[in-house]
Amino acid sequence: MNNKDDYIQILIKDHFSYVNDVIDTFFNNKLLDQIFIYFRIFFYYYLITTYVYKPELTINEIKDAFFIWIENTLDNKNKKYILKNFSFHYNYLFKVFFVDKNIYFHVYFNNLIKYFLPLPFELNIYSPLIVYRNNVNKFYKLNNIDYLDTINEFDKLKIDKNISNEVDIHIPLNFFKETLFINNDIIFLIGTKKKLYITDVNKNIIYSRINNFNENINEILKDFNEGCIFEELFPVWQKENGKINFDGSFYICVMKKITAKHLFKVFQPYNLNINKYNYLFHNSIINKKYNNSTLGTFFYIIPLSKSKYFEKEEKRKCLIFKIKRDINNLLDLTSSVVTNNNFTKYMILKDKTNKIWISYDPLKVLDYYNKGYISTKYDDNFKCLTTSSIKINRIYCDTYNYSGRSKLQEILFKTRKFKYKSIYISSLKKDISYYNQYKLYHPLNIPVNITWDFDKFILKELNINGFFYVDFGDAIDGGEILLINPNKYLEIYKKFEKNCYNNNL
Repeated sequence: MNNKDDYIQILIKDHFSYVNDVIDTFFNNKLLDQIFIYFRIFFYYYLITTYVYKPELTINEIKDAFFIWIENTLDNKNKKYILKNFSFHYNYLFKVFFVDKNIYFHVYFNNLIKYFLPLPFELNIYSPLIVYRNNVNKFYKLNNIDYLDTINEFDKLKIDKNISNEVDIHIPLNFFKETLFINNDIIFLIGTKKKLYITDVNKNIIYSRINNFNENINEILKDFNEGCIFEELFPVWQKENGKINFDGSFYICVMKKITAKHLFKVFQPYNLNINKYNYLFHNSIINKKYNNSTLGTFFYIIPLSKSKYFEKEEKRKCLIFKIKRDINNLLDLTSSVVTNNNFTKYMILKDKTNKIWISYDPLKVLDYYNKGYISTKYDDNFKCLTTSSIKINRIYCDTYNYSGRSKLQEILFKTRKFKYKSIYISSLKKDISYYNQYKLYHPLNIPVNITWDFDKFILKELNINGFFYVDFGDAIDGGEILLINPNKYLEIYKKFEKNCYNNNL
């Protein structure tokens, strides 16, 4: 297709309902909900323009077609307001999608269905790009039903009451064209009647799994309700050779290999420079010997941060670490593209001008032990911090509910519909030898029962230093750091037999 008018006719004729469905379903008085309306609509336009119809249009023609589509299909009392915002933010949205091809939205609207989870560990550096199905006419649905070919009782199960319905985009399979994905950064996940397959870009089979889900669905549902997770519920992936013909498939998920660069398009970078930060604090389990491993460890920036989890767990000892060198390019999980964007930019600039970002001075943290307090200061790094655990109301901060860490885990786990505890083994309920069959889902040389905080193992594969976050609002008074390789940046300064937040050491 190389004609703008022809493409506009297709948009109006075949995609007339999408904009109204999104507006009618999701538009309300909450600003963040309104902002995401524009992402939902523009991503859909970008996806079908780039991967479905591929019209040969100039940049200006892509813009013209978009606005003509919206103007001719949107029927809502807020139409002028919505068009005004699209006009004002169009260049930003074009960059996020057509230029950056932001991986977060590809995953968010194309979650991998549960029957492929978990993936063999080495494939976790791939993320969903686009999904095709053979049993759909529409390009989307407005629910979280996570099905393979036909909807069964397990699919109808409401897994997490906190996960609201969302747009799921699935392109009719007849639009699938292999030529769109000819590069070595692509794998295909294929659903057929007898098996599920993982193949490389040339259709060479890497792994396969028996498709016996529907015939065993009552047993699967029973086991899941009794606490069994996907690793145990579903057939183990098996290595397989040969090629597959996609003609017999009913589901294709195209997965793209991601890099640190992709994640830094989703999250802002966070840096700890030694001219501002000297120490980090770690509350270690009393009987656990700290070692400078590369498994990744969490640290508080100030000593008085106190996790709610400490109240339920055994006593801990305080380890104070001296920062040896600058720690750069951490992912700032409090600042994602969903919250820190062109729509919220004016709020960020206003609060920066008014210098409301005040928290404890990292250079004064040791005063807590000899003076009983830490002085405060303004800093750009404190954008999502306070001096208390009281909830802050800054919508440009990804700190609560479906926070930045949840968004990171969605990218790395391929789904927002199921949490880590539904996918991966994190504790031993049987003899360790029983779990050997599931080693392919876990990092090499790491026992399957200690791979909690699974996201850090994937980040290590991506050569990312770690991340800054506030533990879903639990460390809002100073923040928390995950370092993948702490030995590279830290050395032990002092040890105490009490928690770091106890200043009577």
